[in-house]
Amino acid sequence: MFISTFSHIGHNLTSRNAECGAYYQAHVVRKDCNYLVALLKSFDHMAFDRTIDVENSIFEFFVPDAMVPMFLDLMKHMEDIGAVSGLVQKPNRLADPSEQL
Repeated sequence: MFISTFSHIGHNLTSRNAECGAYYQAHVVRKDCNYLVALLKSFDHMAFDRTIDVENSIFEFFVPDAMVPMFLDLMKHMEDIGAVSGLVQKPNRLADPSEQL
């Protein structure tokens, strides 16, 4: 298992976000997009991913609270191999009823 060093991101959810899980965004190198998606799908219920900004290859990740440590470990590995950068936790878009999905 990979050791997570994403302590700078933190995992501080408000109660409003807690019912929707954690939400992250990151840049994924285009050539590695399929690899990352396949890895995430190989772990049942680790995260739901989708491209939020196709032009800039920005992905969003919806992560159940119980899967956050494993998700961060995987993303640390992906960062180490140069496939992912700029992982940041943001308020969960599912928690905002006015947000367009």
